[in-house]
Amino acid sequence: MWIEWTIGRFGGGFEHSTAPGIFHTMWQKNRFIKYFGVIGIFGPTVIFIYYTYVESWLLGYSFFALTGKYAACTDQTGMQAFLKGYQGLVINEHFSGIGAAYLFFLLRLH
Repeated sequence: MWIEWTIGRFGGGFEHSTAPGIFHTMWQKNRFIKYFGVIGIFGPTVIFIYYTYVESWLLGYSFFALTGKYAACTDQTGMQAFLKGYQGLVINEHFSGIGAAYLFFLLRLH
């Protein structure tokens, strides 16, 4: 954390606010190092999308638990059928059409 803060302060002194600009300022002799700084942009974006998808699953399970649809699954077979329907793998008595997981993901993005 301290290293990231120090690098950010150093880059801010040269009016760079992105990782590629900061890396280019720190290592000016190596012209390809700024492309390594792109990881600082895309890494957090991928992590953000992953956590948003996990949150959408939690939102969906909470919704179905509150409406009582999830409580009807009392054995392993019922749980498997619920999960496959939730993912959109099969059409069953719980779900029809597109998987509810994707629907809650789209709701979570807005």
